[in-house]
Parts: sequence; structure tokens; C-alpha cells
Amino acid sequence: MTAITTYAWNAAASTPAFEPVDVWSLKQLYLDPGDTGDSTDESLWLDEIRHTGKRGTDLARPSRT
Repeated sequence: MTAITTYAWNAAASTPAFEPVDVWSLKQLYLDPGDTGDSTDESLWLDEIRHTGKRGTDLARPSRT
């Protein structure tokens, strides 16, 4: 999963439809704890979360690590 998007129904639009409200972008990486000497024991970690407000003009917030 690399992103989550939330939507809201816009009944006032010329063509009513769901419109994006927020996007949460996710960045993952694999970390190797190094106890076996190869990549068979890697663990998936969430490295960064980035939030962008999509209502009107995009408003990007600083990423969280």
C-alpha cells in the first residue's frame, strides 16, 4: 500500500460525484537486522507519512518520519 485517499460526495457540483479530500502517501523500506548475514530476515518498516489536503488547491504538509 503506497497511498490512502479519502473522498466526499459533492452534490453541488455541475456533475455530482465523489471528490478527493485527503491523500496520505506512505513510504516503506526493508530493514535488515543483520543477525543472519543475508536478506532472508528483513522486516518491512513504515519510513514516512505525507499528508496532502485535496479540497480546492492541494495543501501539502511536511512529511513525518
